[in-house]
Amino acid sequence: MRRPSRLFLSAALSCAVLLPSAAHAQLDACSIFSNIGFENGSLSGWKLTAPNGDYILVPTVANPVIDPTINPADPGNNPAILLAAVGAHFTGVRQIGDTATDLKYKLAHDATAIAVPGGTTIQVKVWANRGRLEPFDTPASTADALIRIFGWSAGAVPTVNTSDNWSRTVTWNPASQAFTAWAADGVWASQTFTFTTPAATALAYLSISVAGRNNNHDQYIALDLCDDAATPATPRTWGSIKQLYR
Repeated sequence: MRRPSRLFLSAALSCAVLLPSAAHAQLDACSIFSNIGFENGSLSGWKLTAPNGDYILVPTVANPVIDPTINPADPGNNPAILLAAVGAHFTGVRQIGDTATDLKYKLAHDATAIAVPGGTTIQVKVWANRGRLEPFDTPASTADALIRIFGWSAGAVPTVNTSDNWSRTVTWNPASQAFTAWAADGVWASQTFTFTTPAATALAYLSISVAGRNNNHDQYIALDLCDDAATPATPRTWGSIKQLYR
């Protein structure tokens, strides 16, 4: 029996190495979840939850969560009001004064039915803005933000209560990721996060949660999600919003 030549074996191995591996599925959270960018002008599809007593559950006039009135501190004490990074709406919370708790907020999206094969990568674009409130220009804000995408296998539709506990054990429960792409205080910045499901785990529901956390007095944290680019300011309002857009 004639043995294959070394040249033939080498060529075969080279071809095997060059063959593409099976492609992993990719999903964009911005096309999965309803009202993900708060463009309904409300928190529809989302639920305020409180992992502990620092988190607000009931919006107030001072902290409505959706479209809060925020006047970022600046050396000139300009009376500018923060606008959404993209679109017309955003979320946020102010910590006014030096109180026992530094206010935070967490939003969990309703579980959404979707077939997710194992090994799927899910991405989401998050906008964040932090700063101090007038007249506290310094030191810079220490607020932070956390993002997480997670899911369940087939079964009853999961629901979440105000204590941030879900009705079903979460099947795929990755750690939250911290926003790190901060711009200067008062300026929106974006960061794209990716979460990859285990190769052997198929999911039937997904949810996303975002948390904005103040960590000092007289500061704020604001968050927005998705959309592609910030809307340029018109010339007549450019000066009044203190270069919130770049």
